[in-house]
Amino acid sequence: MKILWVSSFFPYPPDNGAKIREFFLIRELAEKHDISVFSLVQSADELDGSEPLQKICQNVTGVLPENKLPNLLDGRRRWYDVPMGILFPHPKFMYGRPSMNVVRQLHAELSSGKYDVVIVESLVTVNYLWDFLHLPNKPIMILSELNIESLIQEQTLRHARGVIQKLRKWIYYHSFVRFEKQTCQLFDKIIVVSEKDYLDIQTLFPSLKAERLILAPNGVDIQWNDIGNIPKEENTLIYNGALTYSANYDAIYYFLNEIFPLIIKQIPDVKLKITGKTDGVDINSLPHYQNVLFTGYVPDIRPVVKSSMVCVVPIQVGGGTRLKILEAMALGTPVVSTSKGAEGLHLEHGKDLLIADSPEDFANAVILVMRDRKLQNQLMENALQTVSSLYSWNGIAKQLELAITSLYQSN
Repeated sequence: MKILWVSSFFPYPPDNGAKIREFFLIRELAEKHDISVFSLVQSADELDGSEPLQKICQNVTGVLPENKLPNLLDGRRRWYDVPMGILFPHPKFMYGRPSMNVVRQLHAELSSGKYDVVIVESLVTVNYLWDFLHLPNKPIMILSELNIESLIQEQTLRHARGVIQKLRKWIYYHSFVRFEKQTCQLFDKIIVVSEKDYLDIQTLFPSLKAERLILAPNGVDIQWNDIGNIPKEENTLIYNGALTYSANYDAIYYFLNEIFPLIIKQIPDVKLKITGKTDGVDINSLPHYQNVLFTGYVPDIRPVVKSSMVCVVPIQVGGGTRLKILEAMALGTPVVSTSKGAEGLHLEHGKDLLIADSPEDFANAVILVMRDRKLQNQLMENALQTVSSLYSWNGIAKQLELAITSLYQSN
């Protein structure tokens, strides 16, 4: 098959969760099929050094939008866009007006007749092909849902404080429910990343039947994460996630406010590294500690994760599954997570990781792992065995390929 992969972010290098998922699925599918990539880029420099991606693909196109990349609720929309989204479920009300240079180039590529299947990565990308989705005689169209966005909006509504914030979050939620429902109806298949999402999206949208869903979980490449022996830095914690994503910011705010002070009381020389982009984020509004380091963007996060004693995942809001957990396990770093952080993954508390939801329990779990070397080793060994057997990209891609091939042959 000839497959076009469309994304709102360039899938190389694989330096965050979404890009890791895209790159390795593209790599596996390219073993048997002709894969082309059409992606937005944030700068022309992103294409530099992307030879590993270009080597496995038939064609790689990166387009720089004429205006700022639209992000979820990024403030570029007009004041009335949010309430308009309730009445008219259109992506421009969710994500802002798309750059027309991207729309034109993407529509030309989609209309070329070269592709049997088009995989569209995430709802935000739909903004650039909304009109095309309403045309007849399209290729097979598949939407990959990294998160069920409506459910994330529902979670943020539950966490909202104050009348104004609750009202705004209520409008966001109902806008996204209508938009996401209508969008799913325009695609032949929807990819979800966890069994929970598989069930939740059917509950949220009863008209979306199970036969239109493809379960393709997040995975890990053990060989990619075999980077040799790197010694652990004593009493060092790692949180890997761009604070430009609200769920990551919320997690770090919670951790620094309520958990980290409890750890410092027991281990005063504990250090925390927070990796990932902070562009446009007011990190000065977060609690300040001398032993907290914001590294910013790190081109290769693997050595930083591997050298840390514990990977903390204090996620409270989100959907899908956390690739940061699978990557840490593949790198031999024990994980302490909330139930929400570990949601959707077949991992066992006390065997593969420790799960704790209150600030006190979370802090105690982190302290226990740092102090108990035997527990560290047990968690590392068990977790590596689990991710190797259950979360291989090769096995996940085979299931995805089987579903796509079956759909293609039936058309």
